[in-house]
Amino acid sequence: MKALTLTLLLLLSVTCLTLIKEITAQCYDYTNALDISARTPITCNIVDNIKEPPPPIASPQPPSSSPPPSSSPSLLPTASISPPVSSPLPSASISPPPTSPLPSASANSTTNNFIINYKCEIETNQELCTKAQKSIEKVCELLKSNLNLITNIKVDVTLRNLCPTDAKQPCNELGGATFARTMELLDDDNVIREYPTTLVKQFDCERHYEFGDVDIRAIFNGGNVTSLWFEGDPQITTDQKDFRIIVLKEFIKALGVQTSLIEQPIFLNVTPKVLTPQLTLTDNGGGLEFMGFKEYAFDKYMVFRGKQVQPVNENIKSLNDFAKVPDNKFNDQQEFVTKFVQSQQIGVAQNMANLSVTQFTLGFQPRGSKSDDDIIILETLLNPYQNGVNINNFDASVYAATNDFLMISPITSGKTLEDSMGKFPSPLGPKLISLLETLGYPTKRLPNNNFKVGNIPSPPSSPSPSKTVTTAVTTSVTTQITTTVPVVVTTTIQQDNTSVVSTQTQNVVTKIESVSQSVVTTVVVVDAPQSQPIPSPTNSDDPFQGGIYSSGSSFKNQNNFSSIIFIILIVCIIGSFQSII
Repeated sequence: MKALTLTLLLLLSVTCLTLIKEITAQCYDYTNALDISARTPITCNIVDNIKEPPPPIASPQPPSSSPPPSSSPSLLPTASISPPVSSPLPSASISPPPTSPLPSASANSTTNNFIINYKCEIETNQELCTKAQKSIEKVCELLKSNLNLITNIKVDVTLRNLCPTDAKQPCNELGGATFARTMELLDDDNVIREYPTTLVKQFDCERHYEFGDVDIRAIFNGGNVTSLWFEGDPQITTDQKDFRIIVLKEFIKALGVQTSLIEQPIFLNVTPKVLTPQLTLTDNGGGLEFMGFKEYAFDKYMVFRGKQVQPVNENIKSLNDFAKVPDNKFNDQQEFVTKFVQSQQIGVAQNMANLSVTQFTLGFQPRGSKSDDDIIILETLLNPYQNGVNINNFDASVYAATNDFLMISPITSGKTLEDSMGKFPSPLGPKLISLLETLGYPTKRLPNNNFKVGNIPSPPSSPSPSKTVTTAVTTSVTTQITTTVPVVVTTTIQQDNTSVVSTQTQNVVTKIESVSQSVVTTVVVVDAPQSQPIPSPTNSDDPFQGGIYSSGSSFKNQNNFSSIIFIILIVCIIGSFQSII
């Protein structure tokens, strides 16, 4: 009889675990540095924060009379580490380009916190390969001299020929860079946004989404070498661009200085034009499932300019009112587009497209801004809209002659980086620095950013016929509970080197008396119904606290219902133990 009671109580003990969901979340891999729409949704697991080993030793370089830059982060303000006003950029002459060709077309090097995997596909011009590599390393040094990075950023850079095959066609392509992976986080305004891994790494969380092998992907054009200028070259000509400016600007975009608002390929034939955040459509095995429009971290701080400043996200969040569950399934892309065009949300998307090509309409409002003068005016003059250019740059008519010249479009020809800087101490101007700080990057002037972001959102809410939850816990508690549930349980209770094992599937209605005892149990719940909890914002410093363990195996989220469930589970097992003895 006691054995049967034990079995029934063990079955009951798993009841409340039916509300626990597997801790997985959505991430996105960006696979093409030149096409921001080349975006693949992936399931992103949560992992422990494993401290990175020392970065790999840089590839051999020619001897230099200058000492290597320190890899330890400095807490000095930018002004104290910058050279005098009349001096060239930091370490501009650390390693002049060697005259001998590189030993390989590919090379790994480390510049401060940037680990660069560089590949040159211009095999017929090894001198160009070497010059480009030196410029890329110099850009990373410049970024490190302004940012207070705490974790390595891994960069894949390829130099290749991007010119048209028809030699008569102009070759205007410079290349580009973007983040390689983003991950969804719940912001304090209760909006789920994509954060690049380059930024999430700086939060230094005990638990985090799984990072990829690379954080930034970049491809630059080496096909039209006469249009590029490198340090050590003769005086720059009016038709040349400094390669460092190209790389530096693109790397900054890849750090997250870009909007999710793009002209989606799926809407290219829609008129008037529409502009939306990143669209997530998944194949559900016979059709498409709309999973929403996802903003980037950058979009949270975008505002409409005018008599009254208004957040852009308040306007575009209504886009996600289109096709909510369970009406979010479509036979194909054509049906999705047709129904979107017929919806109320089409007006919002068309209005965003119009504003994105109307000058002075959009801005970026840094955290803590005190007046309209603090708002960064974004590039919205170019028409037609250009993905990766409109909104992602600063207005050239406002900032071209200021110390925030770097982020204007297009890149100025005939000027080196030093020429553009003039007497400015850094190519990263104060408005750009404030933008990076707002996103959450620690900088030299604000080394401890104390940036706060929400917890991990719940997994996508599409119904699932079956879930499997596995967990293990050791604790000591006292409580009581009554409930019914069908489950399969395997558990082991040990005392004095003896054990009892029982497995059974059965409906149970019973009551657990108040008890207190320590026990270790492993529980597997099969076909547990999926719950729909609503994630709430948090003020914790750890953006990955919701629903997971923190350091020391304690729950940091005070509203985490799972902790209550685990307590009830242990109590139930303890009750069965007490009934036997």
